[in-house]
Amino acid sequence: MGNKIIYIKLKEGCKPIEYFRNSFDERKNYYYNLSSNAENELEISKACIDSSYFLIALIHDNDKIIYSYLGTGTISHNDKGFSIKFNIKSKLNYGTAIKNICKLSELSLSDDFGKDEYVLKEESELIAKQIDFIINKPFEEKSKGQRYENIDSENGLAVLAQRNEYCERAYNLRAPMQHMGEFQRDYERIVHSKAFRRMVDKAQVFSASKGDYYRTRMTHTQAVSQIARGIAEGLGLNMYLTEAIALGHDIGHTPFGHQGERTLDSILQGKFNIIKNVGSFTGDLSFGGFKHNYQSIRVATLLEEEYTEICGMDLSYQTLEGMLKHTKLKRDNYSLDQFISIDLS
Repeated sequence: MGNKIIYIKLKEGCKPIEYFRNSFDERKNYYYNLSSNAENELEISKACIDSSYFLIALIHDNDKIIYSYLGTGTISHNDKGFSIKFNIKSKLNYGTAIKNICKLSELSLSDDFGKDEYVLKEESELIAKQIDFIINKPFEEKSKGQRYENIDSENGLAVLAQRNEYCERAYNLRAPMQHMGEFQRDYERIVHSKAFRRMVDKAQVFSASKGDYYRTRMTHTQAVSQIARGIAEGLGLNMYLTEAIALGHDIGHTPFGHQGERTLDSILQGKFNIIKNVGSFTGDLSFGGFKHNYQSIRVATLLEEEYTEICGMDLSYQTLEGMLKHTKLKRDNYSLDQFISIDLS
């Protein structure tokens, strides 16, 4: 099958959708007959007979994908022409997985969805791997409790320190690695994220009287990490977890320090009438305000694009909780679960 993928895009209400639905419900093969335009798009010839593909059927309406079917398909031929014999193995509502697959495919609703039915072919190792992951090892199962092993490097930690075996994640998308603990995995995911690199350009403190070597969010984060490591080492705490929290604690912060945060908070509470396109909104233009540690969790769990299957970095709850609680919270008003959206639809 390799990396070959066929996209079949159908407008809600089209007759062929029934066959995809039946294939999924009955776990049986069905056929999708190809028009001459589709045959040209797929560059089909008799040499393509029995060629196998991953299959994505995107069902759209009002310029929006509303759900999708994933499976496999084989090009076949009979006296009526060419068709795709397909077997649908997974249905995805318009959630994280299908949204990210479409983003990787660079599909255009305006260009590609002008017709009720449309077929195209693509080769992508990344997308093929993600489809294979979803249909053959359903990632719904990955959200269940994953047991992690004790690792030798943590044997000398204090009694109350967090250990690899206590790690919990919302998804558990990747299998444990023999020589890498889960909190080390968190640390490396943060270091390689776009949000972490963007801190280079976020000024924290600027003082003209002290020259132009001003502190940025990145230099501040490095200092926090160094101090945190020293404290963790002295107390016998988990160094990788400590450093992951330290490196990720400000990825949602504004430029210009806490004054920038307070200013953005005022804007999003509707105190300053500077939001453009106010006609698009109703009410008092209050969006609830802004607090940087809440935004850091939002970046880590929603805005970062590390995986096709989900949004976010798939960090452990321990790391996320440390990022959330590194600054003052309104007690009992918020919990970590409110900032994590587990979308497995």
